[in-house]
Amino acid sequence: GAIEQGASLLQLKDSKQFNEQILVRAAKHSEENDRITEAIKLYNLAGDYSTVVACLAQALSNTISRPSPEEKDRALEQPAVDIIRHYERMNRAAGKDREAVVRLLRIREAKDQIATGKPEVAIDIMESTELIPLSGDVAKITRRAEEFKDLHEALQRNLQAYLPLTMEALAGVHQKVKSSVIPDATRQMVSTVFATGEGRTDVCLDAYCPSTQVKVIDDLCGHS
Repeated sequence: GAIEQGASLLQLKDSKQFNEQILVRAAKHSEENDRITEAIKLYNLAGDYSTVVACLAQALSNTISRPSPEEKDRALEQPAVDIIRHYERMNRAAGKDREAVVRLLRIREAKDQIATGKPEVAIDIMESTELIPLSGDVAKITRRAEEFKDLHEALQRNLQAYLPLTMEALAGVHQKVKSSVIPDATRQMVSTVFATGEGRTDVCLDAYCPSTQVKVIDDLCGHS
């Protein structure tokens, strides 16, 4: 604020020039030096909202592929969540970059749920991304495979990260069901919950079979 008030001393005519000459330059310098959280805050102050989400998409894309997130990766996640929620309310920077950030954050959340032994929650999260078809519906699988080429580059590049993640979650849920000593009637109820439960469509225990998983992988990878 003090610098902006003294803009005339810096030979800056208005706030737009201040943003371009001071804030954006500082943001680019921070981004180039991998200080992403600092960079997005500066871009945001400069009103360069589209660059904020583009920067977030790139940064989150880089973290998803890592087996274990670094401390700086974790430090980025909450600011990313807060910014996206604010932008959604204010209708700022809508488009593929913002959509990619939302999906990448959900993928990270799904990873965390698997790590804490909650594969069924991870499946719900991955289903909400609409990246991987979770039923044996051939038409749906084919449609998602065809749509893959139009996804944000960050999502295309990370297919090899979130596809195995989804398969791991499916296997985890399947194992929980198989290891449960429950009568057939209850097992059928579980299947029905997966098929028609809250927030789920066309998902049943058959979708967890290896043959279906292989079909999903082959079709998606064949279009990547």
